[in-house]
Amino acid sequence: MNNVLISKVTERGQVTLPQSIRRSPAFAGARAVQFTEQNGVVLIQPLTQSADREHAQLLDATMRDWSDPIHDSLFDFS
Repeated sequence: MNNVLISKVTERGQVTLPQSIRRSPAFAGARAVQFTEQNGVVLIQPLTQSADREHAQLLDATMRDWSDPIHDSLFDFS
């Protein structure tokens, strides 16, 4: 059986992952997430520091609105 959890979306499109998801082994060490839409369903997958450089470049290109020292350290995959 699937575990259904609900989280609100802010006006800026931000979503907080439920604590049980953040603490799950799948998200251990995750510093970013990847969104994939398939047949009307959005999948959220964790990205860890071991994410490949292509994902890191994508993050850099899409996360410009979080351009400040606090958030910059979160997306340093070098």
